[in-house]
Amino acid sequence: MGIRVCPHCNSAFYALPDNLYVCCPDCGFVLSDRRKKERFKRPLKLIFRSGNVVRRAVVTDYSEDGARIEYSGGALPVGLLLDVDIEELHIHGRARTVWTEKGRGAKKVTGLRLLGS
Repeated sequence: MGIRVCPHCNSAFYALPDNLYVCCPDCGFVLSDRRKKERFKRPLKLIFRSGNVVRRAVVTDYSEDGARIEYSGGALPVGLLLDVDIEELHIHGRARTVWTEKGRGAKKVTGLRLLGS
């Protein structure tokens, strides 16, 4: 089981990780599996900006249009639009947070949907 957050109503709920489509129990919104594309596990440095705030993170895995990042500090809210730079992948563009959870220790983990330039 894993925690999912509905992008429509922001309710958190548990769902099996193998389901391609999950229905939010609160509002009925259908979420498609965020892991349909092949994911690569490789630690990469990431810099993200929201307004005038610049923070550093580590990409723990990524796909063609998404990334899981780990960072210190306050948790990023779902739906936040960020400017991101992943130098090793030549990615310099926008991303939207799609989920956030507590990581190891004081770390936070967030899933990003990469939106492009």
